[in-house]
Amino acid sequence: MSVVKSIRVAAVLAATLLVGGCFQPLYGPGLSAPRAAIGTIGVAPIPEHLGHQLKSELDFQLNNGTPPEAPVYRLKVEPRGNSAAVVADSAMSRPQVMTYVVIASYTLEEVKSGKVVTTGQATVQASFDRDIQRLATVRAQRDAEVRAATQLAEQIKVRLMAALSGLRD
Repeated sequence: MSVVKSIRVAAVLAATLLVGGCFQPLYGPGLSAPRAAIGTIGVAPIPEHLGHQLKSELDFQLNNGTPPEAPVYRLKVEPRGNSAAVVADSAMSRPQVMTYVVIASYTLEEVKSGKVVTTGQATVQASFDRDIQRLATVRAQRDAEVRAATQLAEQIKVRLMAALSGLRD
């Protein structure tokens, strides 16, 4: 039995060595091109409160809060948010804990040619408590939207960096 186990371990190590050279770290040395390209992305306006929060976070993540004057790329994002009950209070027959799920479809395209560089979809969840006081619940959901927008912006940035690292010469 131990011979079979050592053969499996040896096979896993061999596979690791063979594939190990295929990967390169996203923030490692020699990848300055994707980091520089990220700063040339302009984010198109996104409607509604969630869209405003997401655009603000994307501008911060991609350009330190200042959109580029002459963007090379344009990022279009379409978020869709939805609340769902997770935990219900059986005594009062009402939801107690809610989750706010946001799915954002995005497209990165070149400004000059309109050529699509990459497309994708990111999904996040943020939970919040539902209170007896209606205003407290509304505020809690708004806070969940802000947390979701921050997480979405981080996910989209990482995915854009991965896509742009494949474009380098």
